[in-house]
Amino acid sequence: VRVVEQTNQGVGVARNAGLRVATGDFALFLDADDRLLPHAIATGLAAFAEHPASGFVYGASRVIGPDGSVLPRPARPPVVDASYRTFLEGEVMVPPSCALFRRSAVAAVGGFRQERYPTDDYDFYLRIARRHPIHCHNEVVTEYRRHADNASGNNPTRMLRSVFATLEAQRPDLAGDAALEAALERGCAHWAGIFAPGLPYELRGHLRRGRIGPALDTLALLLRWNPRGLAKVLTG
Repeated sequence: VRVVEQTNQGVGVARNAGLRVATGDFALFLDADDRLLPHAIATGLAAFAEHPASGFVYGASRVIGPDGSVLPRPARPPVVDASYRTFLEGEVMVPPSCALFRRSAVAAVGGFRQERYPTDDYDFYLRIARRHPIHCHNEVVTEYRRHADNASGNNPTRMLRSVFATLEAQRPDLAGDAALEAALERGCAHWAGIFAPGLPYELRGHLRRGRIGPALDTLALLLRWNPRGLAKVLTG
């Protein structure tokens, strides 16, 4: 194990720093509070052996609480068509440790782009999937810890703005492909379905604190993606 230390500059910068000193043919990114299951790497390598052209292979995660206990979650159907189109539609793996990446594919896209934070991981997946085949083996290989400080749940306005910008950055490369453009629009709706329900509560918090600029930004998204949620603000 080699430990590389640096000042905190964000998760994307940290991952890129690790990649610069890594020497293996494959890379896996494990966040600090998630847990990799013992068979994860072996499962990924076996998938690469069967699908050698893949830029990355991935599986599924299960959710655990702050104390590490497995939380109940509805079963998700297996992924049968892992592709760039699938990822445009928003059907991606969470967290990144679900995947094993071919290091040459990572190098070809230049690693993570910090300017895409907090959806720099999604941007990273899309750029690799646009260039290489990908494969989902559907095995549960990691545990995602859910707690009050998860970045994705604390600021739905920021998450939506970021994910929409990440998807729009793909549009020039779609070259007028109607099917991919439709997939991108479905992706916007998919992410809105995940994050827009939190907008009323965020807006109410901004108003209580007198944050007019952020409130207007959240309101614009709320009116576009969750107009019924406005009633929760008015009656809250």
